[in-house]
Amino acid sequence: MAVLPFNIFRGRLGNKEVVWLEAFEELARARDRMLQIAVKEPGDYFVFSLPSHSLMLSVDTAHPCA
Repeated sequence: MAVLPFNIFRGRLGNKEVVWLEAFEELARARDRMLQIAVKEPGDYFVFSLPSHSLMLSVDTAHPCA
């Protein structure tokens, strides 16, 4: 089974309470799915790249700008 490189998590990177949600082959698909989830369930989300061990995208929909 191949490991998909772009993983979506709920929470903040570095926090012990992050939860893995889904993984995708393409960054654009991971981004789109992360935003879909964030609309339905506001909160902190991020996409992490396993190959590069880096944060690719993040969004915080729990505290929208006024």
